[in-house]
Amino acid sequence: MAHDGGVTGHGGDSPAAGRSFDSHARALLEQGQLAEAEEAYRDLQARHPDRPAGLAGLAVVAMQSGQWQTALDRFEECLARFPTRAPAFWRLARCRALARLGRREEAEAAYEAEAGRSPGDAKPLIQLYGTLAFHWPAARKLALLDRIAAIAPSDRWCRVTRAMVWARSGRLREGRGLVESVVMEDAGGGTWSVQELKATFQAVQFCSSDHSRIALLERLSALARQRADEEQGAAILHGQLRLALGDFEGAGRNVAGLRSRGVGHDMVAGMGAICARRADAAYPDYAAPKVFCIGLSKTATSSLDEALEALGLRTVHWLNRYTETLLSESDLFLFDGFSDIVVSWRFEHLYTTFPNARFIYTTRCTTDWVRSITSHYERLHGVSAPHDLQKSGFRERFNGAAGMAEMNLYARHGSWEEAYREFDRRVRHFFADKPADKWLEMAVCEGEGWEKLCGFLGKPVPDRPFPSSNVAPRPA
Repeated sequence: MAHDGGVTGHGGDSPAAGRSFDSHARALLEQGQLAEAEEAYRDLQARHPDRPAGLAGLAVVAMQSGQWQTALDRFEECLARFPTRAPAFWRLARCRALARLGRREEAEAAYEAEAGRSPGDAKPLIQLYGTLAFHWPAARKLALLDRIAAIAPSDRWCRVTRAMVWARSGRLREGRGLVESVVMEDAGGGTWSVQELKATFQAVQFCSSDHSRIALLERLSALARQRADEEQGAAILHGQLRLALGDFEGAGRNVAGLRSRGVGHDMVAGMGAICARRADAAYPDYAAPKVFCIGLSKTATSSLDEALEALGLRTVHWLNRYTETLLSESDLFLFDGFSDIVVSWRFEHLYTTFPNARFIYTTRCTTDWVRSITSHYERLHGVSAPHDLQKSGFRERFNGAAGMAEMNLYARHGSWEEAYREFDRRVRHFFADKPADKWLEMAVCEGEGWEKLCGFLGKPVPDRPFPSSNVAPRPA
């Protein structure tokens, strides 16, 4: 989560010159120029070593760069050196760093301590949810949301998050009703924060039906536009909403405006690339090279997606990160690499549609896969057996797109073992007579990585470890 209250939390901590340096460094940080921001904060720290702004700024740079141990060390140094000036942001950022480093029990205890320090402020509990609750069962998530609602009953983020938990647990109709009420009834009720808009955007795409989705997205787009001139995050979100509405020209204008402001955010670059491809005379280009990862969920598809990104491909893993919805037909022409069951369930069709595509089948020991997929669906959806996914509350997620994939791969089967073995037979039968250079079997979970992948794609091996993404914590 972006911090609020500034880097120091005390606008008057520095003299005029210090404030000027601080403002310059913050501007670089907001534009995504992290190396330049770090240099500016180092300069600020050297000029004003007795002030917290430089060190706190360096901590924020480390956090935004994903250097979580460095961020933790710097925030702890801030708290030790300037205990009487410490804003809540420092303590909350420390909590977040602990969570990102896998020190979950320490992080939860620190969040609870901060909540006890300010019992009328829901922010510590909201951030506790955002950093740690992903792997919790639905009942525990709802209990925390109840605590947040007791402190801030009208909080929009809390309401749409509750809607998402309901929808993921099969209570889609209830979730949909709550999301629609938040957007349509609250749209004119005061200023929306970027965080609220983002959470609601995700919930609309997950829960809404086709007949209501366009109206809801248009309303959110208008709300984001109201803040776009003053807040970079809102401007980026406005571009995402235009893409979600299929308005590529509007999204292109948004990107041009952000670039004119010097915004170098990855999201802006990605939206710009999408708009450029959509405007290209060759669109839709069926002959373009593609890479489809057709392994089932929990076979290291997230890690492979990150690896393909590192090799220079623009990818979609489960969700289109720009539009917050599942892979669409147009996305097939706008991106280079695709993974998870949004492509696995229809790999035969993709093979015949894209003649220059390559296919990577990620596999895993069946016993390990069953343990992982069972945990995934029980935690996220409360589903213990694959055939439970036939219920309408699960099938209709993402306007039915999730249901098509899961019905094809999982829900027809009585057990997860049967689902895995049937898909494995299907893949091997289809590719048995296909050219060897068209598909690759890869066991990432067993240690296969760059050499096998890069040999298949004809790419140089990067000088970095192979990614290991989306690894759920094992039970204690």
